[in-house]
Amino acid sequence: MTEAQWNALESQIDALLDSHAALREENHQLKLERQQLLDSNAELHGRIKNVVERIKRLEMETDG
Repeated sequence: MTEAQWNALESQIDALLDSHAALREENHQLKLERQQLLDSNAELHGRIKNVVERIKRLEMETDG
């Protein structure tokens, strides 16, 4: 290989490494965002469950 070919290959490898690092960071951020959404979803699920239980208790009180 010529010096120019080696330099071109080295540039491609550097670009791939930079892309890899950027993708790893993006993946990390997406995982954090996903976990936040899952936590929020779990909290909302609990709140909705409590509301449904209160509605059922109110229905039982009015029926009984």
